[in-house]
Amino acid sequence: MINQMGYLSGWTVDEDEVRERIRGFFIREATPDPDTGEIRLLAHEPNVGEMVRLEVRVYNYTLSEANGHITSLPVHFYATWRDWSNPAAPVDYVQEIGTTVVTDLKPREWKIAAINWTPEAKGAPELSRIAHIRRAGPGEPDR
Repeated sequence: MINQMGYLSGWTVDEDEVRERIRGFFIREATPDPDTGEIRLLAHEPNVGEMVRLEVRVYNYTLSEANGHITSLPVHFYATWRDWSNPAAPVDYVQEIGTTVVTDLKPREWKIAAINWTPEAKGAPELSRIAHIRRAGPGEPDR
């Protein structure tokens, strides 16, 4: 999110292009609850230095039972941020968080791809926030 002064003040999902909209993105606590085993949704914005679990639903929209099965699909997670130290010429940066693999995805199914991540400080200390998080979908180039 961009605040009134034009500075980054939180995280948001990149929705510039319809095809990049994520249907089912979650930020959860990194470790399960010791009593229930549940991995709870994070109740606040991720903090710099705090490990969180990123989850995204990966859909197989294929209708073909004959050749629509996906045996192995890498899912890449990225963080991006904007350096506003020069407001006249802000600079965008991309960091690959990591890659995980979804396996045995049948036609018309979805599965969760998840990865743990510890956000790092980027840019000037007062601007150290997460701009947005996205995953590259099937057929998209690695960025």
